[in-house]
Amino acid sequence: MATPSQKPLWEHRAPEFSQVDVFRRQMNLKYGLNLKTYDDLHRWSVDELETFSAEVWKYCGIVYSEPPTSTAIGLESMWPRPQWFPGARLNYAENMLATGLAVHPDAIAVSACREGGTEWRHLSWVQLRAEVERYVSAFRHAGIRKGDRVAAVMTNSPEVLLVLLASAAVGAIFSSTAPDMGQKGITERYLQIKPKLLFVDSEVLYGGRNQDLRGKVSSVVRSLQSAGGDLKKVVVTKGRLWQGKDL
Repeated sequence: MATPSQKPLWEHRAPEFSQVDVFRRQMNLKYGLNLKTYDDLHRWSVDELETFSAEVWKYCGIVYSEPPTSTAIGLESMWPRPQWFPGARLNYAENMLATGLAVHPDAIAVSACREGGTEWRHLSWVQLRAEVERYVSAFRHAGIRKGDRVAAVMTNSPEVLLVLLASAAVGAIFSSTAPDMGQKGITERYLQIKPKLLFVDSEVLYGGRNQDLRGKVSSVVRSLQSAGGDLKKVVVTKGRLWQGKDL
């Protein structure tokens, strides 16, 4: 907390309209409390952890197919770590999309640009959902199921977000590395999880120049295949294909 002689890095222009303050007022009304500040709310969250956690679940509007049977198991000791919301069944991707689609479906959900602020792209919530559905269809056609591993060697882009959300939608496990990571590091990471599907950028823009990564990514692919893993398909999302039997 900032001392009187220090200024906080950032202050909300209208803290009374922040989500945490709305939550504070709701708890006061529901439980007859007199929580006046954020510190009061924090103290109540520690003293009444189970009630606080159950109320956060409700307030955040978690989308689920099966509700939890209780708030948590193991709160009395806190170690081993409690099992939170046992019995609940939900999907991460559905929850990431739900609020935007419900509140402002035509608003921009994600924006991206290339180096230097060029080639801007935007996706509304409706467009984002449609793209995720398209990726999910492709995943299922490729045989990706719950528990399969999907990996990416990609730059920050709408495409890598779509791979993440589609993986979550079908229950697959997603992992990513940046294209500028060394070949050995990428290979060692993915040898551990043995992905079934790999997405790669074989070309990236850096310092105003296109960098050809075909040699690196093809070596990674060969290493994963020769290790006897589960790699079935490689998808080049940006850049050129390379010669050989890697695809």
